[in-house]
Amino acid sequence: MNGVTIIIDLAEAMDRLSVLILKSTHGKDVAKQVETLIIAIKKSIGINKYNKVITSNEYGDLARCNRELWMTMGRATKDEGLGGAIDQLNQSRFLCKQKLQEKFAKKKLEEVKIR
Repeated sequence: MNGVTIIIDLAEAMDRLSVLILKSTHGKDVAKQVETLIIAIKKSIGINKYNKVITSNEYGDLARCNRELWMTMGRATKDEGLGGAIDQLNQSRFLCKQKLQEKFAKKKLEEVKIR
């Protein structure tokens, strides 16, 4: 598979990994994408730092936000009143990414959140 190599924040990479793992637990065939991303992250930051990040409270919080967001978005397709809940969860997810980025990458998240 040919792809594009880009530079993204650590938090963005870990968020993407969390989402892919979530999709795999819901029957999506993303094993190759998960494997490729894990290899790229480890190559970029090292195995020791990857292990620290993946077992951290910050990553756990991010994964939890993504699970809640996934479930809420599923309900929102049937209930139009959930827009506020989704917005709040997206904001929580952004804050989780910010904390993870600052703790493990020692720099601010480059993603801009418009709210």
